[in-house]
Amino acid sequence: MRRTYVLLWLLLSAMLLPTRAQTDTLTHLSPVDGRIDTDTPEAIWTVSLREGAMVSFWAQPLESTFDPMLSVINANGDTLASSDDYDAPFKLDARIEGFSAPQTAQYRVVVRGAGGSTGSYRLHMLLGYSEIILWDNFGGTPNLALLNPSQSNPPRLTTLGGTLLFQQDGIQQTAIALHQNANAETFYLSATVKNISYRSGWQIGFVLRYQDADNYATVLLNHQRNWRFVQRQDGKDTILRDWTSHPAIIADKTSFRLDVLANGASFELLYDGQFVGSVLSPAPVRSGRIGFVITTANALDGTVAATFDDLILTVPTRRSDSTRLRPDVLVVGSANFMARQLVRYGLMPPQNEQAFTLAQSDAAYNLAGVSRVPLARGVLFDQLVFIATASWQGSTQGINGCGLTAHDNSETNSYLLAYVDSAGGHGISLRENDAFTRGFWGESSRSATRAHLTWIIQTSNTLLYVNGFFAGELAHSSSSGRIGNAVVNFDTLNTQCTFSDLSVWRWE
Repeated sequence: MRRTYVLLWLLLSAMLLPTRAQTDTLTHLSPVDGRIDTDTPEAIWTVSLREGAMVSFWAQPLESTFDPMLSVINANGDTLASSDDYDAPFKLDARIEGFSAPQTAQYRVVVRGAGGSTGSYRLHMLLGYSEIILWDNFGGTPNLALLNPSQSNPPRLTTLGGTLLFQQDGIQQTAIALHQNANAETFYLSATVKNISYRSGWQIGFVLRYQDADNYATVLLNHQRNWRFVQRQDGKDTILRDWTSHPAIIADKTSFRLDVLANGASFELLYDGQFVGSVLSPAPVRSGRIGFVITTANALDGTVAATFDDLILTVPTRRSDSTRLRPDVLVVGSANFMARQLVRYGLMPPQNEQAFTLAQSDAAYNLAGVSRVPLARGVLFDQLVFIATASWQGSTQGINGCGLTAHDNSETNSYLLAYVDSAGGHGISLRENDAFTRGFWGESSRSATRAHLTWIIQTSNTLLYVNGFFAGELAHSSSSGRIGNAVVNFDTLNTQCTFSDLSVWRWE
């Protein structure tokens, strides 16, 4: 009888416990299926990432009635990325593309149903971008072609047990193997190095954007924990980064993952998922083929045999109107991290210049209206990114706030203003002559007297992020002008704004 009571108590206890979320580990190349319902209102998948890692997440509904929502959350409970319908109203899929890990840590990827919807889903974690155009696990005949093999020491390509073995012998011999089915301009390339056997040293890496024998790039690692980047253009080699060490690269380690992000003129190298460095190439940005390269040592007994697995190529996902995905959330971090993040998202080109920095500035005003304080006097800016943290004292007598100005032209008395206020509002407004003629306004649940602003001004539009969250967008015609700080008083108040960690990037 006692056993019956115990079993009954356990059953009732289980029924009365709060509903628990599904929790499991997520890895790339291994999609997982799950279901959101009344018993499991959210699924939590954990993933460990190294600082600077770039990954994407895709929640694919398996039932037409289910509308998944995705978010990435850190250990403090902060939302670092989120997505609902990435291509509304055509698709209900949620995609977080190109998420950059701000630090080496474990993150939670959370799946929920929008509007209380329930159903089954498939969750993908992808390296780099969220669209796979190549995944070669080398399960059959090598789908690579050797480029100009040496007659005296021909390289060898074989597949064995789902891996590719690439071998070269001789004194300082270089062998290149190009993949037959991979051609891209903007991409994220990854391969796992399973093993390297060698005599007298090794160099291995990727061939990138190969057009012909006179136009391509190579990125190489060697056994001494150094990396190198060479651009070959019109038959001439230019060393953009000579052999350079990095703490993340382990000397003489013969198993690791090597990744390259090709984004416009920029190339980023990642080693075991951690950002190592980047270069800007002077070569025209064109689509090209990718492949492997190995080089033997300058020694009589030089030989290298590298075993590769899982060659993966991902590219940016496009909406039905061919535009790239715009992030709903930016990770707020250091100036360099923010700039790298914006370049990866395509919100700022790689050929940018950090034109202005200021640790702190202040502005004050005691009347209703907008008071502007110029920065970088005498310098005009057209396309730019403006980042700063604004703080001010609240008032019970009215609404006040702080802002940033750009395209300020004293001759026409026109300027753009991005601002936040003490009522939780934010917006972008265009001032022309004596009136604000166009703009948008919104509200958020942030602190009322402090906000981080990321303001992006492009050729035909301007976007605002407040505390990392997308606040809105305004179409406008590009024009050059001054930049500055602003005090924004909706009532007659005495307001002082402090702007800290201010940075400005610009480009042509």
